[in-house]
Amino acid sequence: MGTGLMPRAPGTFGSLLGLLLSYFSLIYLPHDPPFAYVTLALCLALFVIAIAWFSIDWSEADILGHDDQRIVVDEVAGQMLACLIMANTHILPLLLSFGLFRLFDIWKPGPIGWADRELPGAWGTLIDDLIAGVVAGVITLAVCHYSPLFAALRLF
Repeated sequence: MGTGLMPRAPGTFGSLLGLLLSYFSLIYLPHDPPFAYVTLALCLALFVIAIAWFSIDWSEADILGHDDQRIVVDEVAGQMLACLIMANTHILPLLLSFGLFRLFDIWKPGPIGWADRELPGAWGTLIDDLIAGVVAGVITLAVCHYSPLFAALRLF
């Protein structure tokens, strides 16, 4: 959608796009019963991941080379995964997941950095962002669920 062409911080703009797509997806996914949400969220995540992998594979092979900054669909997929894990549409949890995802995507600690360096082709480009999304989503879920501040604000 053109976010990879931003002159500065295209990954951040790709993550913002993922945040917006997640927000609208979360509004329309049924949350009751929980099984329906989990099933539909998993299907949506797999669909986005498949689109991301195929587009990254095509872009890297034919146009851009490995993990070019113009490829941001991996950030979209990772941010969406973080949001789908936490399943919350309030602004503070969404911003927390966005901040954590960007931190882990840029910093690349542990397995995130390993996946970026060691996995070949589209897998290396995509998997590091998916791991960062899972970590950001789980941390956001834990903070929202167990933090007295978030509980007091009734954000979870």
